[in-house]
Amino acid sequence: MPFTPFHWGPALLLVVIGRKYLDFIALMLGAVIADIEPILVILGVIDGPLRGFFHTFEGATFLAVLITFFVGITKDYRNALLDQVGFEQEFSWHKVLAGSLTGAYSHVILDALIYENFNIFHFADINNFFYGHISVLEMYLLCALTGLIGIKAFFRAGDKSLIVIYRETKSFL
Repeated sequence: MPFTPFHWGPALLLVVIGRKYLDFIALMLGAVIADIEPILVILGVIDGPLRGFFHTFEGATFLAVLITFFVGITKDYRNALLDQVGFEQEFSWHKVLAGSLTGAYSHVILDALIYENFNIFHFADINNFFYGHISVLEMYLLCALTGLIGIKAFFRAGDKSLIVIYRETKSFL
């Protein structure tokens, strides 16, 4: 996907469902940070393919580690931001790493599903085996739908159990 907001749909739903294991800020950053690369290519700042190193699992891992450290050193700002949006979540290095890896890897997989011509592994010439299982239109609809469900679940989550969130989300559809 050429622009990042669509990656936030599945990420938001994942973080609401997996809030015990995934850090909100790290997951949301991980889901979109790789798209700095194509933006820089489009603007002519760097040379190369739109989906280069950071759109591989090795590049996504590198970005996830950077995000983990960034969120860790800015945890006071993270906590303040989460307080403002009403999403209570204790800081944990494990959650931050899991969130950043989940976000970064989901970005690679979502793009790999609709773009054939890039390697998902940088150091190996392996065909993109994710490609062709879903159309571009279906991907955008999936991301938009999961985003809408994620937004609704996010604002209703509070300290409710996953079952309550599921029931309320189901009534949304």
